[in-house]
Amino acid sequence: MDSKIEKAFEAASLMATFNSQKRLLEEEFAQTLLYYYKGGTFVASEQRLSFLSALKNEKVESIVLLDDNNAPIAVENISEFFDNLFSHYKEATNLFYYKYKKITSSKTIESILND
Repeated sequence: MDSKIEKAFEAASLMATFNSQKRLLEEEFAQTLLYYYKGGTFVASEQRLSFLSALKNEKVESIVLLDDNNAPIAVENISEFFDNLFSHYKEATNLFYYKYKKITSSKTIESILND
């Protein structure tokens, strides 16, 4: 086979592997953003964190929030809930960043697939 064609196939395989691994990382990230509290499921999203921060700034101490399944969940301590959710968000995004950087710096299919 012509070396140019081989290189094209290698590049295509590398990109396909990268895209596949990126999709898996995105799915893993979405799962690690889930925060469970009092039977409720909350995604540690920037929007939710912003809302909770506004509640903290207004010195709201407790509130009933709707979780991601539209179930009402009583949060007695907004500040503590915010801190836990923010910590969860930070850990998930840092892990995603680390793993994403690893695959973007990989030059071979094997290095992308190996942790």
